[in-house]
Amino acid sequence: MHAGGCLVAMWVTNRERHRRFIEQELLPGWGLRHLATWHWLKVTDGGQPVGRLDIEHRRPYESLLLCWPAHLPDPPGAPAAPAAGGDASGGSCFHVLREPLVVVAVPPASHSRKPHLGPLLLPLLPDGARCLEMFARELHSGWTSWGNEGLKFQSKQRFQRRRQ
Repeated sequence: MHAGGCLVAMWVTNRERHRRFIEQELLPGWGLRHLATWHWLKVTDGGQPVGRLDIEHRRPYESLLLCWPAHLPDPPGAPAAPAAGGDASGGSCFHVLREPLVVVAVPPASHSRKPHLGPLLLPLLPDGARCLEMFARELHSGWTSWGNEGLKFQSKQRFQRRRQ
């Protein structure tokens, strides 16, 4: 983890057993703590949820856990220092995370493809923050993409030519 702090955003399934493992074992094992949960509500082109909220095995939403190093104080409400990593009092240069946030979007046609949340996450980060997407399936400008499927959704067929 970065000494000045880092924001870890992790998609989780809706299975309670997996969520409990992440919150009780994985995050403490990685030295992280849960700060906020955002939800992606999947809707149809007409704006209706793609399924019922009360069906346990297939819910029309996915959750994103936003985590922070456990040894650092909560990120304050405004940048306290340059992106180098906080001030002498141990503060951070990250913005406070607001919870809850619900992102409403039509799911892409490709299975397991998530919406790119960079535009929502970047305002929370200090200027010049370096962003890494682990297990990436596509490239995003200004981000480092890591994983075996980093080019999966970069094929020519997935793009439309812009009119000039």
